[in-house]
Amino acid sequence: MVTRGKVVRVRIALLLAPALICVCSSAATSQSSGDLAAIKRFIKNQEAKHSGRAYEDYQSVVTGDLNHDGVNDAAVLYTMEALDSNNYVQYLTVFIRRSGHLVPVASEEVGGKNYRTADLRLIRNGLIFFDTLDYKDTDASCCPSIKGQTRYSLVGRKLKEVERPLKDR
Repeated sequence: MVTRGKVVRVRIALLLAPALICVCSSAATSQSSGDLAAIKRFIKNQEAKHSGRAYEDYQSVVTGDLNHDGVNDAAVLYTMEALDSNNYVQYLTVFIRRSGHLVPVASEEVGGKNYRTADLRLIRNGLIFFDTLDYKDTDASCCPSIKGQTRYSLVGRKLKEVERPLKDR
């Protein structure tokens, strides 16, 4: 009988777990859906400004405090492909949270064809971290091969690439 009681409790817990997951994930989704909408609107406006197309498959978002106010902001990496050529540019845009809403404050070109490829990793201590691939002289335009890293900092309303101290290299 005791064993059976344990099995029943486990079954009840397993039945309740999906309900708890649904409640938690829907709350998280509703909070971030406004953030995602703000990011989408911004990128859509950039498509018109640059006469290009930004594909959602090539977008990354990380969150963390960028302006040292204790509130999570967002860094967005998106790739803009030109409509009239096969050129592309990677942009980093920082969104600061004001009154609960994300507001874009700074953008910078951080990668692109024949420049480098940037992979957005995380925000830590107010810095935005990237893994990068740079071009050797012999690399084809499609395929940078030199692995590296870089960091960006929000300084006022501008993004600045941060040099790594010699001891970190």
